[in-house]
Amino acid sequence: MINPETLVAYVDGELDAEASAAIEAAAKADPVVADTIAAHRRLRADLFAAFAPVAEEPVPDRLVAAANAPVTAEVISLDSVRARRRQVFTQIGAIAAALIAGVGLTLMLTQNTGDFRAVSGGLMAQGQLAHALSSQLASDNADATRIGLTFRDQKGAVCRTFSTTAQDGLACKSGDGWRIDALARTEGTTEFRQAASPLIMTAAQDRMAGDAFDGDAEKAARAKGWR
Repeated sequence: MINPETLVAYVDGELDAEASAAIEAAAKADPVVADTIAAHRRLRADLFAAFAPVAEEPVPDRLVAAANAPVTAEVISLDSVRARRRQVFTQIGAIAAALIAGVGLTLMLTQNTGDFRAVSGGLMAQGQLAHALSSQLASDNADATRIGLTFRDQKGAVCRTFSTTAQDGLACKSGDGWRIDALARTEGTTEFRQAASPLIMTAAQDRMAGDAFDGDAEKAARAKGWR
């Protein structure tokens, strides 16, 4: 059984020749594997067509100012945002619905391990990511997950941007958990980037009501359970 991550890596061109040949042989032998690959290719093409222009937009001035504030200076350096290319996966609710409807691709969202778990209509943070979103401040020098901006969205929910070695994202408080509102896959480096992707910063701007939290506001919100 080929795991979903390997199929995604194959479609994204990340496997070597030997591994790619094995996937191609499996696709010829198993229609489910072939359908899964085809569906992921369609999804990937749709995402790039829809969101590549957004990823090329300049970072908004208000987020440049917020990100260059002292509390987040070690986490976000927006000069590097413009130079980074991302393979973008965003608008998680819509994507989740598309994947659930797609042949075989439900595996990508129903393996409730790692940082994410599938729920009706989207993804929720779990494990180490959920812990980081609930406990860390932007000024913390964490090993696994770093927090960027924290703010309230237009509905009053607290939202936070985050970066790991695998992806950048935006999560908003929903009940007792954190709903993933946007996710951008990185290029696969083992080192932290110093800035969230332009798409994540744009998603934050679109949702933000007022200014990003400073250090004191962050601490106060954490003390109240991010309510």
